[in-house]
Amino acid sequence: TPALVGRKNGLVLFDPMTHTVGGNSGIGDFGLEGINSFIRDHSCGDVCNRLALDEVAPLIFDTSRNEEQDNSPSPELANGEGEDNVD
Repeated sequence: TPALVGRKNGLVLFDPMTHTVGGNSGIGDFGLEGINSFIRDHSCGDVCNRLALDEVAPLIFDTSRNEEQDNSPSPELANGEGEDNVD
């Protein structure tokens, strides 16, 4: 939220919110409904633009993935193929 901070223009950040596929990250986690609502209603502003979030983290949600897949290593890492070997 834009606000005066120390008599200068600034931003006040508050109420971080998480929504997970399982809907189990805590109070206010509305699961897929929350994720879809955020993607539908979010409008990038100055913070998103300065961080280039639209380029590095576009708001696209892949419903074919689940949290188990998100937390597991990729097949390459699981087989040791993706690791750098240093002698």
